[in-house]
Amino acid sequence: MTRRPLGLTVSVLVVAVTALVLTVAVLSASGRDTGVRATLIKGTSSKPNILFIVTDDQRSANTLDVMPYTRHYFKSQGVYFPNAVATDPSCCPSRASIFSGRYNHNNGVHQNTEPQNLDQNHTLQHYLQQNGYQTAIYGKFLNDWVTDFLGNPPYWDKWAIFDAGYTNPYVNDQGNQGPVPEYSTTYVADKAVSFLKDSAADPSRPWFLYVAPFPPHSPEIPESKYQNAAVPAFQPNPASWEADRSDKPPWVQALNANQTNVLNERIAQYKTLYSADDLVRRVMKTLDRTGQSQNTLAVFMSDNGWMWGEHALQGKGKPYLDSVDIPFYVRWPGHATAGATDERLAANIDLAPTALDVAGATPDIPMDGKSLFSSASINRSHILTEFWSDPAVQAPDWFAEITPAYHYIETYDPDRTTVTFREYYDLANDPYELTNLLQDGNPNNDPPVYPLSAQVNTDKVCSGASCP
Repeated sequence: MTRRPLGLTVSVLVVAVTALVLTVAVLSASGRDTGVRATLIKGTSSKPNILFIVTDDQRSANTLDVMPYTRHYFKSQGVYFPNAVATDPSCCPSRASIFSGRYNHNNGVHQNTEPQNLDQNHTLQHYLQQNGYQTAIYGKFLNDWVTDFLGNPPYWDKWAIFDAGYTNPYVNDQGNQGPVPEYSTTYVADKAVSFLKDSAADPSRPWFLYVAPFPPHSPEIPESKYQNAAVPAFQPNPASWEADRSDKPPWVQALNANQTNVLNERIAQYKTLYSADDLVRRVMKTLDRTGQSQNTLAVFMSDNGWMWGEHALQGKGKPYLDSVDIPFYVRWPGHATAGATDERLAANIDLAPTALDVAGATPDIPMDGKSLFSSASINRSHILTEFWSDPAVQAPDWFAEITPAYHYIETYDPDRTTVTFREYYDLANDPYELTNLLQDGNPNNDPPVYPLSAQVNTDKVCSGASCP
């Protein structure tokens, strides 16, 4: 699968909404209907089962090439959201947004070292548990939760969580802590399959299952059977090791990812994803065999993207598309059009409100995200991304606005009030973000900065319905 994110020729969304069916038609910049449509049907189902499969640091572009079962169950049988982003492209902040449905400027988790800042009373798992759901989590919860000895994860009926690692992960399994002598992805799959088999025995109680394997997070250790597995050849894009970065901020110009290291890491990431695909196969086949597939809303996604040398950068935490863009699929037989593509701007903050919407549950504080079954998500014209300085990923504080037409980025001093650099990319004509129009030496093509910056300043303190 190869694509460039954000529907780069898209300028207008024309929406037809009925009480039950959301149909999205995407128009090109010329106004010509491209014929790309997706349908989500909420229907009358009450309290479906809910399954989230969340990988770790998996970029959107190309990585499903080694995941045939994921493509089968989610791409062929579900709806693909090519314009989905992580609102903060870092592990713990993104997962906090998944659980809370809120931007990180509202949920308080700004860095990987702050899992304790998330108010667990205002999380998806809490609301679903209050509404009769059995909740279960297997794999990664929030960074450092286990090693910081923060106790058992709140509002989960079943759990086996760890912080990181592929071999001998240190696990909290129903309160019992210690290393497990098993490849972590296989261990997570075992736990998820066992839960699904047990839940089939009591179909009267709906469940929420959160499955979070470690692949393809570094340091990548492939499963032994995939040590020598073939991976697709590297396909550089125009942004790969961009030669002229004089229009980028100084902190970007100061970084220069080693090409050999990036390509070797890419190979190792692919090899760990073979095991993640095995997990998807086992989980989805168990759903089928236990008769639970039809009544399960399933999501496959990653917590953030990853850069393979675009703009000579590596990893996550950067404001550019390859860092914030995530694989994002929704599958619900009879409710999501199989094989469809939905061009809406979607995000990690949308997962919680979507799940609560179909479950008929209401949060006790407003969520910033939008249910994918609501007109609010269809009418979204832009989305905020944000990041708090983290030396581990070599990036300063930044905020950005993404629309179908452009990408505007502000870099900040540590005080988070002084803008030190601005970037503006015309995505229709510059999909790989090669030319920052605000620093290309041509003032005639500069967009008006004031309204762009005003929108950022509004959105970076938004809450609830006021958020994009």
